[in-house]
Amino acid sequence: MWRQVALLGRGWGVARRGVSSSTVVRGGGGGAPEPEHDRDGILFGARDGKPFSPENREEWESIYYWGMGGALVLGFVGFYLRPDYNPHQWAREEITHRQEEAKFK
Repeated sequence: MWRQVALLGRGWGVARRGVSSSTVVRGGGGGAPEPEHDRDGILFGARDGKPFSPENREEWESIYYWGMGGALVLGFVGFYLRPDYNPHQWAREEITHRQEEAKFK
């Protein structure tokens, strides 16, 4: 009996030591390194003061602008010219079609 109590006591001691109230910080590295910036006062890499002028563009920018602009234009045109799937419009066309068929009979 005493042996069981002693073993139980040791088990609780291990459990108590395992759950500590103190916080131990391990690992880490002190944070991120400082970024290396060119501190020459040039905004967005523009040398002449015009950041979005054609002289300061990279090769992929004009392709991106034309592609996105064209996609937006095609999207708006497709949205404007989409077929009308409104049930009221379909019913109105069906009624006029049936009335025209009834006139010819």
